[in-house]
Amino acid sequence: ERPETGKASLSSFLVELAVETRDQAQAIVDEGDLDGKANGLTGLVRSLDAVIESARRATESARAGDRGNADQQLQAVSRGIDRVVERLDGVGEDVPEAFTNAVGNRADQAAKRAGQARNAEKLS
Repeated sequence: ERPETGKASLSSFLVELAVETRDQAQAIVDEGDLDGKANGLTGLVRSLDAVIESARRATESARAGDRGNADQQLQAVSRGIDRVVERLDGVGEDVPEAFTNAVGNRADQAAKRAGQARNAEKLS
């Protein structure tokens, strides 16, 4: 079996990255010591959920050979990443600095991978 190297593979990576980040954000929400910033962090979790869903749809579309829909979903992923960064800016000082830095780095990496996936000629 050959590994995937195109849109589907990159989109699948985006799902994994966003799930990991969402799980960490949700864990902070679940701890409950947010001094009034629970809404902002909950918004971050929702934004990550939207990125996850769009990336999953992009993966499925690429695997099904639907380049147009895969690209549409990848554009939605890019917009979602922008919202994640905005939400992160809103809660930055009220969550651990290590979390803020990690999410920022992952957002940068996800934006790069989303662009690579949109530009990929190979679907799978």
